[in-house]
This record gives sequence, C-alpha cells and structure tokens, in this order.
Amino acid sequence: MRKVWIFFVMISLLVIASVAVVGLAGMNIPKKHDISREIELKESPHTIWYLLADYAGYSKWRSDIRFLVSLPPSNADSFPTWREYEMNGHNVSYVMVESEFPQYIAFETVDDGIHPIGRWDINILKSVDGCTVHIREREIGKNPFQRFKNKYLSKRKRKADIISASLLKRYPTNGEMKKETVWG
Repeated sequence: MRKVWIFFVMISLLVIASVAVVGLAGMNIPKKHDISREIELKESPHTIWYLLADYAGYSKWRSDIRFLVSLPPSNADSFPTWREYEMNGHNVSYVMVESEFPQYIAFETVDDGIHPIGRWDINILKSVDGCTVHIREREIGKNPFQRFKNKYLSKRKRKADIISASLLKRYPTNGEMKKETVWG
C-alpha cells in the first residue's frame, strides 16, 4: 500500500511541476504579438476593398468559416458587427472599426464586449499590375497558459495567414506571401 501511495505522490508532484513550468514559460512569452503579411494581387484595389468590406460574404471565399451572423451595431457609431462560426469550432465576434475606400479596412474582436483582444489592419495599395495587400494582425494573450499553447502547441493558423491565403486562392497570382512575426 505504501508503494502505491508513494507512486501517487510522485505522479502528483510531476503534474504540479509540469503545470508550473508551462505557466512560467507562458509568463515569459510577451502578451502581445504583431505579425504582417503582404501579397501582390492582379486585381484593382476597388475589387479587393469591396470583397473585404462585404463581411456577409466571407463564408463564400474564406475556407475557415462555416457561416456567420450579422449582429446589432456594437455602439452608437453603428459599425458593422458580426459573429463568425469557424470550421474549427471557434465562434468569434468582430466589429469593423475603420474603413477608407478603397485603401483601408480595420476590424477588431472583443472578448467581453469591451476590451479588444485582436486587431487587423488591412492596407490595399495600388501597384502597376493590380494591388498590394498588407495585413497587420495584433493580438493580446492575457492567459500565460494560452500564450504557451498558441506559440508552441497550437496548429491554429493566424487570421492574417487565412485571409492572405484565401485571397491568393480566389485571385491566383505568381507572387508569394511575405511574412513577418514579432512577439512583444
């Protein structure tokens, strides 16, 4: 009986130590990350802006969305708000916070209806053969265990990667995506 008790205590200590190590490692990962993706498309900025501004049509060209639902405006400014039901089971609400035709769109997600946990700024610049789309994603990870999981364990793709890849699939081109990731 004593051997079973010692075994149980050892396993418990090992689990507690593992949780502590993951928590400490997560605390050393910055709360914020900032990534950029840039793609060249042979479409006009107007075409891309209209596609991105039409959030109700996202499920037609983005493979990560099962469906989405329009929500009442988030505040007195009447910015468009919607909830995406993703293929991976996540359900996330977004609000379009800025828009300037045909060169800029920004949207955010909120965790409790007040504090943003992510922001995506999309710049659409005219080029000789079409346009350059620059997507900047900034997210805040408040929980150290979640930060550890997102950085080391998760296969979850970043929203900037999904949008870029979906645009490239919809408007095939010979260009490739330029990537930059900064933690901190």
